Amino acid sequence: MSPARRLAAAALALAAPASVPAQSAQAWLSQSSVPLGGQFVLHVEVSGGRGGDPVLPDLSAFAVHLHSGTTTSMQLVNGRMSTTSTFQYRFQAAREGTFEIGPITVPADGGGLRTDPLTIEIAPASAGGAGAGAAADGGVGPDDLFVTAVPSAEQVYVNQPVVVEYRLFTRFDVESYGIVRPPGTAGFWAEALPAPQAQVEQVVRGGVQYASTVVHRAALFPTGAGPKRLDPLVLDAQVRAPRRSRFGSDPFGGFFGGGPFGSRTQVSAASNALEIDVLPTPPGAPEAFSGFVGSLAVSA
Repeated sequence: MSPARRLAAAALALAAPASVPAQSAQAWLSQSSVPLGGQFVLHVEVSGGRGGDPVLPDLSAFAVHLHSGTTTSMQLVNGRMSTTSTFQYRFQAAREGTFEIGPITVPADGGGLRTDPLTIEIAPASAGGAGAGAAADGGVGPDDLFVTAVPSAEQVYVNQPVVVEYRLFTRFDVESYGIVRPPGTAGFWAEALPAPQAQVEQVVRGGVQYASTVVHRAALFPTGAGPKRLDPLVLDAQVRAPRRSRFGSDPFGGFFGGGPFGSRTQVSAASNALEIDVLPTPPGAPEAFSGFVGSLAVSA
């Protein structure tokens, strides 16, 4: 072969793409057993190419989605580029029992990839708070910070208002918090109510002392009869951990301030979902009935 042909063959070899590694996908859980109210992370790793985003099965029957994130790494070995993407989905356990997480599909070249199904066990919560077990974020466990949703009634008539109070409980110093996902109110007409301003209470639950404050209040008017579900509220909190607070007059103002005590970490928490049984308006209403239902005081 002449030098010119050898040079051309070398150029073609350099220009030709290296063989692409076969794509694969696998899924695993950060822990296979969590307490009610505890958090777990579902990991999906896609190797051999970026592909599309994973399509998760519906987990809403037993878990609340909090956050998602993605990390990508690239490697060049023997002229071959290998890409691995890891998708992380954080959930909060919302129902006791043993549940199967079905196969996760990932769009890929030449068809889709499917992971093996997974099984997770959600154990009963402890008496104190939302759950027991290992801390989920920076030393803050499910018993240390959680949110509750309490309705004024669980059975009402159509158009009868239900007042729901969402309350944050914490054993740590909360510097700030914000609602990242308001509660779902499908089937209700919702009206936000003012929450007490900076009103922090000392509350004992299950023999454990917490600082507690109302983070959201709403009056909900059901628009139709039948069972209704109120999806959880999700909030993020900036917390000083792991050192416990002595709780001054306002632990939500940051007892430690910017000092060296503890480390600042972001914690996500979801309230419990609510089930409201809505009854139809009793028959025999007068023609002038406008649909208003509630407690009335009349004077003349």
